[in-house]
Amino acid sequence: MPALFSQSLRLLESSRRGRVWWLLAAGGLLVAWGTWLAFAPLELKKVSDAARLETSAQTHRVAAPVAGQVVAVRAQLGDDVEAGAPLVELDSSLLRLELKRERVGYDGLRAELEVLRQQIAVAETQTKESRRSGRALTREAEAALREAEVAARSAGEEAGRSESLHRAGTVAEAEASVARARAEQRRAVADSMRTRIERLEAEAREALAAQRGQVQALGRELTRLEGLLDLSEATMSRLEREIERRVVVAPVTGQVGRLGEIRVGAVLDVGEFVAAIVPEGDLRVVAMYPAGDAVGRIARGQSARVRLDGFPWTRFGTLTARVAKVAGEAREGRIRVELDISNARDFAVPLRHGMTGSVEVAVETTTPLDLILRAAGRAFSGGDGGPVATAP
Repeated sequence: MPALFSQSLRLLESSRRGRVWWLLAAGGLLVAWGTWLAFAPLELKKVSDAARLETSAQTHRVAAPVAGQVVAVRAQLGDDVEAGAPLVELDSSLLRLELKRERVGYDGLRAELEVLRQQIAVAETQTKESRRSGRALTREAEAALREAEVAARSAGEEAGRSESLHRAGTVAEAEASVARARAEQRRAVADSMRTRIERLEAEAREALAAQRGQVQALGRELTRLEGLLDLSEATMSRLEREIERRVVVAPVTGQVGRLGEIRVGAVLDVGEFVAAIVPEGDLRVVAMYPAGDAVGRIARGQSARVRLDGFPWTRFGTLTARVAKVAGEAREGRIRVELDISNARDFAVPLRHGMTGSVEVAVETTTPLDLILRAAGRAFSGGDGGPVATAP
């Protein structure tokens, strides 16, 4: 009996020590849990409704400058194109035919113009030669006139002397008459030479006037042909521009980010969308947040994490980013937030304009206890679930 009592006391003491250890363990867990609740840092994050990668350069919208039928599509979605590279060609066959006809007419005008210029050169040369030969004939006639005048004066003087001698009775009447006749003949010759000079000068003036009239007529024809030639050049330039306008080209170097529903044979209207060219530039993240989540919560400089659609973060990782700009006003109830990417080069896949995903922006660091108190307050007030909380 004493042994049984002794054994019972030992069992009771052992049971008390076990409960004490259990109580100590439970108390330690409660203290650790309480410490975690009160002091463990948690990041509150706002998740975007939508997000996508965009280039920092402005996207260029390309539209059809003229209406026409598509005869060729030179670019495909995602192609890298240079500035001036053809994207779509519209039918220009009628314009090319008209341009060909205009060029034939232009070549004919140039040939006719060249012939006319040669004719003008010949006419001007003939005019100069006629003027020169007329002057030579006039000078010869004037020289002959001077000789005739000298002979007439000499004959007149001789006739005067003979007449004086005849009155004195020294020279016979017949001899004086011969001297007078010779003087009259020489004067007649001189008068004839003067008349010839006047006739030569009149003929030279008439010939020169006729040749000048011919040169002027050729000059007027030259002016008309030059006008037609200028008009033909302007017409060809216009046709060439119209043909060029029917080749829709890329305005800048970049990538075909969007392509209209265009196929060979389709007819495009003026201003109809053809393509969107995304220029080369640094990529940024553009995220859209509900105004209630962003206003007063998201600010410049906050860190963020970007997860891309189609690239699981468990395999490809995430992009780290930082808020660069926050819109001041909401559009359709959402705020636009722009973020700069920090690890673009280290990402597992090449980043391209247009990739979509989601953005988590760290807006605040708090504790689990604060979250519990907030949740309780929202529960009593009928609020929503609040932001996402994750460990930093």
